[in-house]
Amino acid sequence: MLRIIDLAFERPAMWLSDLAALLGVSYGGAGNNVVELIAQGVAEEVPGAYPKLIRFPGVLAALGVG
Repeated sequence: MLRIIDLAFERPAMWLSDLAALLGVSYGGAGNNVVELIAQGVAEEVPGAYPKLIRFPGVLAALGVG
């Protein structure tokens, strides 16, 4: 999960499929980690986005975006 947090500073919003590719894991593997980050309030899924779009509101706020 720490690698995902590092990536969030490079790309504070990303498609789950792109995240999986960046991590070198399956879509499901990336999704499992993101579910935990969502539960902790670190990430959130953008409602209605298809494919699944994940954003990191704390990073976006620190950048003054969103």
